[in-house]
Amino acid sequence: MKWSLQQLKKFNNEVHEFSYEPNLKARTLETHDILDIKSLHVEGTLKEISFNRFEVLFTITGILVLEDAVTLEEIDYPVDLECEEICDTQMNADEDIYFIEKNTLDLDELVWINIILHKPMRVSNSD
Repeated sequence: MKWSLQQLKKFNNEVHEFSYEPNLKARTLETHDILDIKSLHVEGTLKEISFNRFEVLFTITGILVLEDAVTLEEIDYPVDLECEEICDTQMNADEDIYFIEKNTLDLDELVWINIILHKPMRVSNSD
């Protein structure tokens, strides 16, 4: 899901709710430790908090298919993440923000970043 800055301005500083099912299966080819993604669902809100700066609050639910660290079998790993991101058109080295490139806010990119950051380094059914 993507929004242009022009679309975001149409929300008139009001909270915009969204809900969708991103298809990030192609992204699993970029990494060797996520074999598949099942039943991924994202819902949340978006609001402009200052000029070209947006707050995105969202929940990611779904299942990551990971490789067992001991047996190398596939394991379904449930994901339920609460995420809060600040997005801005201005880059600032002192802040942890998502930089909006080419005047487009790409929610799929935010979802993927949060999945990668929160997935475990290794999993095993023997634990």
